[in-house]
Amino acid sequence: MLELSNDNLKCFERGNYSIDKYKLLSYYLNLFSKGMKQKWDKRVFIDLYSGPGCFKIKGTKKIFAGSPLLVLTVKDPFDKYIYCDINSENIDILKRRIEQLNVSSDISYIVGNCNDRISEIIKAIPKHSKTQKVLSFCFVDPPDIGLYYSTIKILAEAKFVDFLVLLAFGMDVKRNIPNYLKPSNDKIEKFLGIADWRSGWTDHSKKDSNFSRFLISEFERQMFKLGYMKGNPKRIKLQQNNVPLYHLAFYSRDKKGIEFWNKAILGSFNQGTLDFSNGR
Repeated sequence: MLELSNDNLKCFERGNYSIDKYKLLSYYLNLFSKGMKQKWDKRVFIDLYSGPGCFKIKGTKKIFAGSPLLVLTVKDPFDKYIYCDINSENIDILKRRIEQLNVSSDISYIVGNCNDRISEIIKAIPKHSKTQKVLSFCFVDPPDIGLYYSTIKILAEAKFVDFLVLLAFGMDVKRNIPNYLKPSNDKIEKFLGIADWRSGWTDHSKKDSNFSRFLISEFERQMFKLGYMKGNPKRIKLQQNNVPLYHLAFYSRDKKGIEFWNKAILGSFNQGTLDFSNGR
């Protein structure tokens, strides 16, 4: 993890459970960038929900680099970075923070909902060809289940893309199940890319009433249709009461990607968890 000094710019506030997510991401990014640098001409990092670049642990003064800054610290840098965020202020602040790092990186900044800006995101990815092999890693860290399956599908069709997707089923879904079940609500239809998902839920609920498990299984099934394999899942929980918050799901079409991810889970969590109980 990369701890930052306070630059008095906008910063997301997160619980200390976020540390586990970013430890895992950092570990994987280093494995990915190093392990693939000799096999691919271009390695691309795509962040669909970049935010302003850092987060502060609630109840403390600790500030850490978020995904867009964290990836710039790997020992073997990526060749291209694509940052998208719906909030123009977040992108402006992220630019300022990256400028302060004095890095000479090829970065594209895209303002808007990633589902609406997917064409721009695709255009920003270097073209794969016989003379230029391009491998992308897409980090998807949304605040809810507002990601469209069609967005994932379009990215997946851009040749070689691995995904790490945060499935906010412990937070967003549990609070909104009654709303999502209404026939007029199309949020889960867009998320899964399945128009008749409610009939699937009716059948599933007869043997398992856990709505989150149903969504995970349906999302996985949709990823399998795109030719993806899944890595070992990682659930992030509240440390004080062990309540699940969200599910980190990794997908790759290559066994090496799955191997790296599973290795990252073992490596990052063997390092232990940071303690912020003293509030410093």
